Amino acid sequence: MTSLKHIIAAGCILIAGTMAAQAPMLYPAGKARIQSSSRAASGEIIREDFSRFTAGSEAAPDAANIADLRTGVIDAKYTAVPGWTGAAIYQAGGICAITTGMYSGENGPYEDTGFLTSPIGDYSGALTVTFRARLLDSAAEADAMAVMLGSTSAGRLEASTVSVTPQWQNFSVSFTKGRFEGCLIQWTMLKEKVLIDDITVTSVQTSIPAPVATAATNFTADGFTANWEPTDEAESYLLTVYERNSAEATTIVDFENLNLTADGSHIDADKPGFPEGWTFAYAAGTAEHVSDKGAGNSTGIVFDAKGEGFMTPLFDAPIRDFSFFARYPAGEPCFSKFKFSMLVGNQWQGLGNLDIERISPDGEMINFSSRLPDGVRQIQVMFDENTANDAGKDLRVVIDDITIMTEPGAKAVITDRRHDSTSASVTGLDPERDYSYTVKAANSQFTSEESNNLMATGLASPKLLLPEEVSADAYTARWEPSPKAQGYIVANYRVYTSPADGDVTMLYEDFSKVTEGTLDAPAGLYNTFNPLSLDEYTITPGWYGLCTYLVNGMLGTRSFFTVQGAIQTPAMNLSAAGGRFKVEMTIVADSDAKEDMVVVQAGATEFKRMPIGDVMVPVKLVYEFDCGEAGMPLLIYTYQGMPFYIDEIKVTQSLPKGSQTFTEVENKTLTGKESSSARFTGMEAAENENFAYRVTAFRNFYGSTIYSASPEAMHVLSTTGIDTVGGRAATEAYAEGLTLHINAAQPEKIELYGVNGVKVAAVTVPEGHTTIALPSPGLYLLTGNQGTVAKIIAR
Repeated sequence: MTSLKHIIAAGCILIAGTMAAQAPMLYPAGKARIQSSSRAASGEIIREDFSRFTAGSEAAPDAANIADLRTGVIDAKYTAVPGWTGAAIYQAGGICAITTGMYSGENGPYEDTGFLTSPIGDYSGALTVTFRARLLDSAAEADAMAVMLGSTSAGRLEASTVSVTPQWQNFSVSFTKGRFEGCLIQWTMLKEKVLIDDITVTSVQTSIPAPVATAATNFTADGFTANWEPTDEAESYLLTVYERNSAEATTIVDFENLNLTADGSHIDADKPGFPEGWTFAYAAGTAEHVSDKGAGNSTGIVFDAKGEGFMTPLFDAPIRDFSFFARYPAGEPCFSKFKFSMLVGNQWQGLGNLDIERISPDGEMINFSSRLPDGVRQIQVMFDENTANDAGKDLRVVIDDITIMTEPGAKAVITDRRHDSTSASVTGLDPERDYSYTVKAANSQFTSEESNNLMATGLASPKLLLPEEVSADAYTARWEPSPKAQGYIVANYRVYTSPADGDVTMLYEDFSKVTEGTLDAPAGLYNTFNPLSLDEYTITPGWYGLCTYLVNGMLGTRSFFTVQGAIQTPAMNLSAAGGRFKVEMTIVADSDAKEDMVVVQAGATEFKRMPIGDVMVPVKLVYEFDCGEAGMPLLIYTYQGMPFYIDEIKVTQSLPKGSQTFTEVENKTLTGKESSSARFTGMEAAENENFAYRVTAFRNFYGSTIYSASPEAMHVLSTTGIDTVGGRAATEAYAEGLTLHINAAQPEKIELYGVNGVKVAAVTVPEGHTTIALPSPGLYLLTGNQGTVAKIIAR
C-alpha cells in the first residue's frame, strides 16, 4: 500500500453515531506548526513519546477520542509540540492508539481505520522517521501501515509501507522529497487498530529554500527586470530565462477555409473544412450557416438555436487563454444565452454564461481567459435558446476568430546567470517573443531547487511621437507601436497651469448629459452585480457605478439587497498640497433617506460621512481630506444604502503657481498591433490651458488583460514661435534656431521641459537678456517662479 485513504481531500470525516455535514480540515488554520526557523539546518524535527497520553493503558485504551470530530485537531496539552491532528485517536497510558471510526462519504456512513498526522512545517532534507508499533487487540498476524510524507498544496510526495505485527517492533523510514514549508507525515493502517509510540523525525540538510519569483517590471522592447524574494541562507542567486513559444501554442479558427455550397451561405455537409479535432453543431435546415459579419467583415459561423455550438479538441497542455469574436447583429433584448463548460482533469465543469443581448451589434472580442483554472484541457460552448420568451426573434450570433493558447513550451536562453541582489535586468531578447524565468538560491554548500516559473507578462510602453495636424481645436496623437500589443488606449488631457497660488478644480461634474428619469421615477441601469462605465452620462470620462439610477441632470445610486450601490469618480492626482483636498457636493436624497448619511471614501480605508437632513430638496455637503495620493478615485455611497442623487460635485486643491493639473477629457481604444495614431477634435483650450496625451498598450495574454506603463504625457503646443500663457508681459521668451532667448524684467528661476515631460534645463536668469542652448528642434514648455509660462518651438 503506497497511498493513504485520508490524506488531503478525502471527502470524509470521522463521526459519532451520525453523518457529519462537512469534509475534515486536516490542516487547521491558526494552529501552531513546525516552521523552518524552529529547527537547525540538520537535526531533530520531532520527538514525541506520548507521555502526556496519561489516560487508559496499553491493554485498555481510554474510551475518549481526543481528535476533534470535525477538524481533526488534537489538543496541544496532549503532545510535546502543538499541531498534531488525526482521527480515532485514543490515549493508552503513555502510548497512542489509532483505532477505527465511522466516516461520512458519498454513499453514506462507513467504518474505516483512523490516522495520525504530524504538525505542518519544514520537512526538507534527508528525513529519517523512526517509531515503534504493534497491533492492538487483533487476531491478525500482521497488517500494513502506510507512512506518508505529504504536502498541503501537492498532496502525497512520498510513501512507504511497513508490516506491523502483534509484537512491538522498531521501524525506520526514509524520505527525500520534503519541502521547506507546508509538509507533514501521516500514519494509517490498512485494516487493523494499532498502538504507536516514540516517534522521532530527523533531517540532514541537502538544500536551501528556493526563492519565490515575483512579477517582472521595467519592460522594454527587448527585455525586463526579473525580481524575486530573498531567502535567508542564499549568498547569491541563479537566474534562468526561458523563451516561451506562444505562437506555436496558439490555435486560431477563422472559418476562412470552409467548404461552402454554391449559394455561399451553407457549409458542405460531407466536407465542411473544419480544423482537425474541432466539433461544430450548426443549423441543419435552410437557415444560413455562415455570415460575412465576422471579424473585419470576414466569414464567421452562425449560431441561433438550442443545441448549436462548438467544442475544442482535447489539448495535451493546459489551456491558458480562450477568446473569440462575437456579433449579435439584431441587437434586440432577449433571454437566450451561451453556456460555457470546461474539462478539468476528467470532469466537466461549468465555466460561465454569456447573455446574447450583451453582445455588441458591431462585434467584440469575448475573453474568458481570466476564468480558466489550472488544468483545463477542453472547452465547449453551446447556444441555449429561451424558446418561451424569444420565439420569433432574430437570435443569430456570428462567431469568428476562436483563439486558444495552451501552456507554451519553454526553452532556456539564459541559464543559471549569477546575481548578488534580488533583481536583474534582462536585455537582448526577441521583442516579439514571450519569456518566463526561474531563480535558484545558492551558497558555498548548496543550490536550491528552481523557484516557480513565472511568465513575464508586461508590455513596453509605447514611444510617443510629436503630434501632427495641430490646429486650434484638434490634433493627431502619434506613437510607435509596442511589440506584442494588441491595441492601445489613448487618453486626451486638458492641462491647466496655475498662474498663481490658489484653489484649482481637479474635477467638476454637473451631470448635464443625464436627460432621463425623475425623482418620482428614476431610470435604473440594472448594473446590480458588475460595475458599469458611466462615461456617456459625464463630461469627464472614468466614472463607474453600481446599482445606478438616473434623474434628469443628476446621477444616483441605492443599495439592492446585499449589494452596496456606489458611484466612483475618475482617478485624480491628489498628492500635492500634502494630500489635502476638498469635496463639495450638491445632492438630492429620496424621501426614505432622511436618517441616512452620504459617505465619501478616499482610497481603501479613509472615509467621511455627512448627515443628509432634508430630503427631496438640494442639500450641499462639504468634505475635507488630507490623504490624497496619485491615481486616487473617490467612492460615494449612503451609509445605510438609501437612494440619493448627485446634482453637482467639485473637487479642489490649493496649489502653488506653475502647478500643472491633468484632467482626462476623452479616451479612445484602438485594436490592432499596428495602430499608431488617433485624432482628437472639438477641443477648446481656455486661458492657462493646453492639451496633452498618453498612450497605454494592452494585450490579452495568459489569463488576463496586460497593460503597459503609461509614458510621460506628450504636450500638444501651439505652432507659433511663442505662446505666453498667463505669464508676466514684462518677461518674454522666444527661440531662434536652437537658441532660446529670455528677456526678464527681474531675476527668475526658469525650468524648461520637453514635450515628453522631461526637464531639459533649470537655471536662474538675471534681469535682462539671457540665452540658453536647446538640445534639439521641437516643442518646449517654459515655466518660471515669477509666473512666466510659455510654449516654445525650436526649428
